[in-house]
Amino acid sequence: MSDTDILVAPSIWYETFGFTVLEALSFGVPVIVSEHVGAKDIVGKAGIIIKAGNIDDLESTLEKLINSPETLSDLKTEAEKNKIKTWEQFVDENYQLYRKLIK
Repeated sequence: MSDTDILVAPSIWYETFGFTVLEALSFGVPVIVSEHVGAKDIVGKAGIIIKAGNIDDLESTLEKLINSPETLSDLKTEAEKNKIKTWEQFVDENYQLYRKLIK
């Protein structure tokens, strides 16, 4: 993932939640997803949502990013700022919270 500029998940079928999208975001990698990917709800400013099955939309989005490195850089900055926690971090935070509540 450290060498990845952007993850593309252009699903044409409805999907519940794409763990590949979650994994990319957890590494601070921006994403392009179709509107049918359940994980579109967590993309925020760290990615772009395209119309499912629309090859022209995907192509034009990729061309814009190729021709505008600053836009890709902005997406990467947003992805880095909003890295998703690992399970270990999540469990540790909850454990610390419970410890405070028990005291």
